[in-house]
Amino acid sequence: MAKITTFSVRFDGRSKELILLALSNLHQQIEQQIAQGGGTEQVLQTYDEVGQVRRGILLAPPEEVETEDLETENSETVGDE
Repeated sequence: MAKITTFSVRFDGRSKELILLALSNLHQQIEQQIAQGGGTEQVLQTYDEVGQVRRGILLAPPEEVETEDLETENSETVGDE
């Protein structure tokens, strides 16, 4: 059995939407490249890997965690000069 390095990341719902949107856009770009005849073995592998990552994020179960209130004021002020 081989060992691999994995990473755990936590992000909120909006971040999940942004990540999925970016991955979907990348997936579509690669699809277009394949459709235009650029379907090398590396491109096809990347297409498959992007799809796997997207599905993994899409299907990951949510987890509720306790956090500090995020209602802190910005340390920078605009127009108070």
